[in-house]
Amino acid sequence: MNKNIRWLMSLSLIFFTSFCLADIQIIKINKSHYIHVVQNSPIDIDLCSQWSLSAEQVKKIFSLSERYENQSDIMEGYWLWFPCTISGELIHNKKKWHFSINAAATSEWTRGKETRYFGCAKEACDDMFIIPYMKRDYISGGGKLIW
Repeated sequence: MNKNIRWLMSLSLIFFTSFCLADIQIIKINKSHYIHVVQNSPIDIDLCSQWSLSAEQVKKIFSLSERYENQSDIMEGYWLWFPCTISGELIHNKKKWHFSINAAATSEWTRGKETRYFGCAKEACDDMFIIPYMKRDYISGGGKLIW
């Protein structure tokens, strides 16, 4: 395929994706919620209680995130999990969705039996999570990585 055509298709896809997610309206954001695990860590509980996101940050996360068809696609990547989420509700394309954002840069939307999975791997996402995406060999810096 011609390089110019590939470039134009890539640009169109980026514009289309951004345009589609620009229609997001955040209608509710809950406080962060710690998910109790077998060995609860006081440090994790404290980090979770301090983590918050504004409506603009939630929109930014979804606009920067890559969508995955299945949860297993995220599990096969370099995504981590942290026992803390922020949930809420949004409207996209005139449909109401429940969202859940994990503090380790993954999220999902649910509406009835439909679920959409997302991962925010871009550096612009790092400061919005307790544990940012790890594939970039993230050691420390802009994000809030704790270990």
